[in-house]
Amino acid sequence: MTPDSIDVETPASNTSEGKYCACDPGVDSPAEPTSLLSTVTSWAVASCAGFVWGVVFEKSRVFEIRAIRGQMVFERWVMLKLFMAAMGTSALSIALVCVFKRER
Repeated sequence: MTPDSIDVETPASNTSEGKYCACDPGVDSPAEPTSLLSTVTSWAVASCAGFVWGVVFEKSRVFEIRAIRGQMVFERWVMLKLFMAAMGTSALSIALVCVFKRER
């Protein structure tokens, strides 16, 4: 198989329906410009989420030597619990976005 024979789908071919969701594979983002309010809102939500994650990470004290050592010898499970909570929260938020996606 030569590189010339590889069939590459163009991004414009997936935008014919006019629908977009981050959870739909193979559908590219729309070419519409986003409003300033939408951009500012996205940044505000991302900043708040980062702040909350930082506070939780700090309060868990997972970065201390005792916590790291305890995790490595299977005595303390704080680090694993924190990472599993982060993965669960991410999965839940992606599922909610896909359920409540906005039709354009």
